[in-house]
Amino acid sequence: MIPRGPLDLLVSVVLDILDGCFTVEASPNNLEEHKSIALDITSQLLTVTASPLVEANNKVLLSTLFTSKHAFHSHKDQVVLKHVTKKEQKVQVETFEQMVLNARAVAVSRPSNLAKFAEANHNGSVEFMRLLSGWFWELLESCPVNGVVGKKPTFLFSSLEYD
Repeated sequence: MIPRGPLDLLVSVVLDILDGCFTVEASPNNLEEHKSIALDITSQLLTVTASPLVEANNKVLLSTLFTSKHAFHSHKDQVVLKHVTKKEQKVQVETFEQMVLNARAVAVSRPSNLAKFAEANHNGSVEFMRLLSGWFWELLESCPVNGVVGKKPTFLFSSLEYD
């Protein structure tokens, strides 16, 4: 669990205030422009590892920006899956694990969104799975070979007596 710090609390309060503004529509002037900016910010926050408090307030604000629950989940899943398939220079273990967990979460909760994303962006679910498995094999190949693994440690058995 990520510890909460002063920055997390500040971001959480700001997201909560923005949610209140869009809920009551306090500023009718340029409301759509403000919603667009808020949508960009909340979409970027979806892909960042943050404290549970920030994540929860971000999802609440994001859901306020959409008129239906379906539209909210569709947008959220698309943002997460686009982030999953955006390859960095070198995939690290933690990054790969987070990518797989995010893809799994979408697949379990809303499999139709995963299928739509795979069809639209990767010519089907098979190509999407090839992409993830290719990164897995690339990650596995980059692991250093450990010469100690597999050797029988004879010093551990030197004091054992056999009956």
